[in-house]
Amino acid sequence: LEVYTASSSADDSGENGDTSVSFSDGTGTGCVVLSDGMGSGRSAAFESRLVVKLFRRLISSGMRCDAAVRLINAVMLTKSKEESFATLDALLIDLDNGGMTVIKSGAAATVIRRGRDVIRISTTTFPVGISEKSELFTAEQEFGTGDIAIMFSDGINENEYLFIRELLLCGDDLKRIVDEICSKADRFSPNIRNDDITVIGVRIVEN
Repeated sequence: LEVYTASSSADDSGENGDTSVSFSDGTGTGCVVLSDGMGSGRSAAFESRLVVKLFRRLISSGMRCDAAVRLINAVMLTKSKEESFATLDALLIDLDNGGMTVIKSGAAATVIRRGRDVIRISTTTFPVGISEKSELFTAEQEFGTGDIAIMFSDGINENEYLFIRELLLCGDDLKRIVDEICSKADRFSPNIRNDDITVIGVRIVEN
């Protein structure tokens, strides 16, 4: 599993509120996880690190995704009297047979290039820690050698999607694609105030 990540902070502090990790669950499944904490900076980073750390530990221990998200949601709700939440975005990829499960709780869209087709997977769910009832979106997708998936910590609008689609259809350099998307994210942002940005590119390569 080839994974490349690029990120930028909302201010000059260098503190990014997003957390990402890639790992294997020990059964032939490659996992890529991204979480965007509430707000930006150090406090957001604490929330997102907690979500990613718990998800990795629970999935690696063999827990089902829906049960893991429910438990993480309960932890986020009870750990503090103050409001705290974070998105959860994960790709679980079968490295032996191909195929991918997309998991989202309040997360931004995922863009997938499969052959000459580019699709966008999006959903409207709440982040973990915002409601007593956890919401989880899952989708099964074909995903094989050479296919590329792009994950984001923030939403993308239609103009940015067209730009990303063009990048994916015109080249295979994963690092360049991810760096280009991250460096130009502010141009497409509808918000006056900048936010932390993380972009992850994922591809299966033959061993």
